[in-house]
Amino acid sequence: MEPVLEGGYTQLQPSGYTLTVGGISYSLDFNHNSSVSLNDGETKMISLGIYDSKTGSYVTLNGQAAVTKEKITQSLGDGSTIEGWADVVECAVPFSDLKGVSNTSGQIITLENTNLWTGKLETSGGTTHPVVLAGLGLGTALFGLWKLKKRKYNFSRGSK
Repeated sequence: MEPVLEGGYTQLQPSGYTLTVGGISYSLDFNHNSSVSLNDGETKMISLGIYDSKTGSYVTLNGQAAVTKEKITQSLGDGSTIEGWADVVECAVPFSDLKGVSNTSGQIITLENTNLWTGKLETSGGTTHPVVLAGLGLGTALFGLWKLKKRKYNFSRGSK
């Protein structure tokens, strides 16, 4: 969004988002396809709607997104910058609410909205389950035991 530049859009665009996960696309909307009126610096929790065109299902997740009216700085082509207020939205889309999608890691995830920009935001992701965290914890514990075993303590005197 370019809220300061001519033709800029400063309010929440509540519809027109396409989320693609692992080759399956979903339509997203915010706040039941309605804009939000915010004061500078104010944040509101809003709903996130997920539509699956393959199954015709629509899920509403209340309080799953937050929109904040923030002061943002834009870089212009000549190297200068301009500040202006614009709505910024953050949301989390649980894999469990995307029917037909595996939550394995390494999937390509894209987000686009032709109402706001051309192109796509792209990342890869998915859950690694607790395996990585548990493995790191186990490794740390084993390293600690190994280091402790190398020390000989005389607990009755409190010295090494």
